[in-house]
Amino acid sequence: MRYTVLAGLLLSLVLAMAACGTKGVSDPQKEPLKQPVVEKKEQSAGIVAGSMEGRITEGKHDLINNKNSFTFTVKNQTEKEQSFKFPNGFSYDYILIKEGKKIEQYSENVRSTQAIRNLIIPAGGEKNYEVTFENLEKGEYMIEFIWQGDKNIRASMAFNVI
Repeated sequence: MRYTVLAGLLLSLVLAMAACGTKGVSDPQKEPLKQPVVEKKEQSAGIVAGSMEGRITEGKHDLINNKNSFTFTVKNQTEKEQSFKFPNGFSYDYILIKEGKKIEQYSENVRSTQAIRNLIIPAGGEKNYEVTFENLEKGEYMIEFIWQGDKNIRASMAFNVI
């Protein structure tokens, strides 16, 4: 009898343990599979870790008033803000070349303060500078922009005035 009681207790214990952990489990064919949560970080186009980019875009040509405009953009293509130190009031300089000869340089025609200043461009941020030339004669031109901060950033573009 003792073995019968012991066998009964053992069987009850095995059945109780087998039932553990099954509460609330549904049929896997009726429940949709749960996908792991993946957080997607959208990255703005053009972000490249570690680089600063200088570029020039050509604006509209005002044929009536004979004006040509350009935008020099310095873009922070890094994932961190970038700090720049300027030795004077110039943020940029440009050189306008016509058929191989320098015809204008911004820093030669404009006075600037001698105050040292700083500028911070956030990650993915940019700084734009617009320049307009009036009454350019017909010909082939090249414009080169030079960032005057403590990091060397340049951009150039050829264009024609017809």
